[in-house]
Amino acid sequence: MNSKKFVSLLKSELDNSFELYANKESYIGSKLDSLDLSTENKDEVLALVKDAVTENLYVLLSALEGSSSLAGNQQIYTVSDENNSIISGELDSEFYMQVIEANI
Repeated sequence: MNSKKFVSLLKSELDNSFELYANKESYIGSKLDSLDLSTENKDEVLALVKDAVTENLYVLLSALEGSSSLAGNQQIYTVSDENNSIISGELDSEFYMQVIEANI
């Protein structure tokens, strides 16, 4: 595994999660439905949730790479898979390209 593949998996997980959030059969979807929002307002709330989750995941990946701090502590972490292949090194930039830039 490498950073490109890892981020691709994260992107798939995010996409699947956001689809579930919009479904009234999911926990978040049922909570949104209980608010009795208009379709436009529900879409806006879902967009905000998506932005918040995406931003927080980017901050976490940036912190792992050492390009930002995590609760005031800035250092470089090494992320590896079960075969000890190093995944980190480009996680934040890869996430930015695959997820954030793709949605601009």
